Amino acid sequence: MADCAYLASVPSSDGMPLQVYAAASAPCTGYVVLTPAEYGALSANPFILSSEDASLVGGAIALTWATAWGFRQLARALNTDGTSNEG
Repeated sequence: MADCAYLASVPSSDGMPLQVYAAASAPCTGYVVLTPAEYGALSANPFILSSEDASLVGGAIALTWATAWGFRQLARALNTDGTSNEG
């Protein structure tokens, strides 16, 4: 579980001027301390896809293009006044 922490300057003889203290977790205005597993889950690259996931994304893009082409063809077929809206 992520914990909220803050750093405080503490005069000490061991040469470590900053100390980490736990803070209340309601409005965390300091630093968030994560375990390695939590950090790994947060920093996962969303572009690393399996081949199945990549084919689903590619299929969705192709379906979107095909749907747009179909609507364009429908609009051209319904355009009965003879004018063209082509640029």
